[in-house]
Amino acid sequence: MLSAYLCVSYYIIKNRKLDTKFGNHTPLTEKESIIGLKRGNRNAFEQLFKLYHKRLYFFCFSLCNNKEVAEGITQETFIKIWNSRESIDESKSFSGFLYTIAKNQVLNYIRKSINRQVFLKYIQGQSNTLNQTEIEHLIDELWYQSEALPESVDVNSDKIFEQVQQKINQQGNKKVYRRKRAHSFLFNDKNVFRKMAKIAAVFLLPVLLLTAGYYLVNHHSENKIAFNTVIVPKGQKKVITLSDGTRVWINSGSTFRYPKTFKGKNREVQLTGEAFFDVTHNQKHPFIVSTNEVNIKVLGTVFNVSAYPDDHSITTTLVRGRVVAYRKSASETLGNRVFLFPGQEAKYSSAEQRFTLTTVNAGKAGSWKSGNLMFNNTPLTEVVKKLNRWYNVNIQIQDTTIETYLYSVNFKNKPLKTVEEILSEITPVRFVKSGSEILVVKDKKRFKEFMKEKRIH
Repeated sequence: MLSAYLCVSYYIIKNRKLDTKFGNHTPLTEKESIIGLKRGNRNAFEQLFKLYHKRLYFFCFSLCNNKEVAEGITQETFIKIWNSRESIDESKSFSGFLYTIAKNQVLNYIRKSINRQVFLKYIQGQSNTLNQTEIEHLIDELWYQSEALPESVDVNSDKIFEQVQQKINQQGNKKVYRRKRAHSFLFNDKNVFRKMAKIAAVFLLPVLLLTAGYYLVNHHSENKIAFNTVIVPKGQKKVITLSDGTRVWINSGSTFRYPKTFKGKNREVQLTGEAFFDVTHNQKHPFIVSTNEVNIKVLGTVFNVSAYPDDHSITTTLVRGRVVAYRKSASETLGNRVFLFPGQEAKYSSAEQRFTLTTVNAGKAGSWKSGNLMFNNTPLTEVVKKLNRWYNVNIQIQDTTIETYLYSVNFKNKPLKTVEEILSEITPVRFVKSGSEILVVKDKKRFKEFMKEKRIH
């Protein structure tokens, strides 16, 4: 009997504390806010709004590229949440409940308000066609990807919530839902049950304090994430497997930092340099590659990322699956993020601070893993950078007039001497050893003949 009284008393105290929180605008946890929402508490509703509205707005804006439409869908979604609050299942994800409502709103917008081809062109960067099922799958993926919000999302939160409140009031929905408390009979007998509740509270307090202390100590230690850092010197490559089964090939002159074990909602790693990823699919835990200026977010896919600091650009090439690349610390404008489909390459220019999307041969994206050094209409300046990393040498161009020479050639496990000879045959340059450096100079004897042939072609 005592144990039953203790449990009921704990339940009473817990609910009294919640009622106090709901009434005085104390910050609530997500679970407490959901309980409060089901009871019709406006403070709890507002806190859930604050928690999710930016993600919802960003998701809608990503699909329609229209602020007014994104605000309207956000408003209607939260109004529907309020009206259907009693049907919320506390044991399930509130994010999933919100998305179910939002997805229907978005699909209605796509069907009624905009041209289908315009939508596809905006999302894909090209006029490919998708059927209804594929569109829904794409929307699902964009919702999971919307967890990675830019640090600054340009949304008028106060305006949206005020309009949500006004529409709820206009509906005349002033009923406040309160669940009947099974323990209410305990307060009928002031002399017995209230004394028992006080006694139970006295016994429970030390137990609760000890439990809370144990939880805080252990929870704090669990949140400490241990990281590994892999530094691959120039002239070398390395392959590693992460704790989730994801495989990563790291190119020369690169640094890769990753947690020993993934924890939390995202699987985030950091890259300086170049790496090829074969990511294990996990829809609940997106995989994020963080570079200096750009993040690349996926659920499970195969892609290559090149983010060497001296390149002044970040290139993502998609082999399989779908990814979104987005700028850090940027508003959600079209130029600040791009969605990739297989066979597409997104190049982010640090100088222009924008993405360009092109179609490429995705099969060649990770060819460097097998010892292929490939150049495709590549200027000599970029060729030299790659050679320095690939062979761990110090090559310097001595004449600015040869920097723009272009090269389209592939080398398969070739020694540096052979590479130098072939490059010298393609253009009038010579590679001259000078101490610890290799100098690239103009071959004056062949230069006139080269320019004459260039004019003819």
